[in-house]
Amino acid sequence: MDSGIAAADKGVGNYAQGHPTDAKLDLKALLALVRQAKRHGLKLRQAYTRLAKRAAVQVGRYAHARQMRRMQRELKRLKTYLGRVYRDVARKVSGDAGSLFGWLACSA
Repeated sequence: MDSGIAAADKGVGNYAQGHPTDAKLDLKALLALVRQAKRHGLKLRQAYTRLAKRAAVQVGRYAHARQMRRMQRELKRLKTYLGRVYRDVARKVSGDAGSLFGWLACSA
């Protein structure tokens, strides 16, 4: 008795799922980069993990309070931390970004 109609999935979805905001993605990238550097024994100048976590929290608070200029300032600060760590890791690996991507791919 196959009528050719597909059955709909009526399972309960995850409705409390947050959107991947810039702050969350930047923080996640920074933490992953620091974790991989530590795993491979790279000594970073500064990891910025605590500062980055605080900046990400502040982005959410400022966005909720509709304080967009302050939010943009914290978001810029978070991107700066990520860039500093990225450049530090790139310098330590060999100085060129192509080998950095290979280093990240093999270590994942």
